[in-house]
Amino acid sequence: MLIKKEVQRFIKTDCEAGIGSSGLIGDRLLVITQGSPEAPIVKDGQRIGSKERFELDAIMASLRVQPIMRKLFQMSWQK
Repeated sequence: MLIKKEVQRFIKTDCEAGIGSSGLIGDRLLVITQGSPEAPIVKDGQRIGSKERFELDAIMASLRVQPIMRKLFQMSWQK
């Protein structure tokens, strides 16, 4: 991945990358966690760790929110 030099200074060696979303039905995007202030800045070609992110739809399914959302959606169309 190409990173602009002006952005690279914010990416530390202890940052982690993962895939996230921009909302309930948002696009997928790359999320990079904030590293510690004392960690060095990544160098060209250096790798950082990755972390699995909780997907919003998986969280909703585990909370059994989907049937509730479906019912609310149906009720909103009946008005």
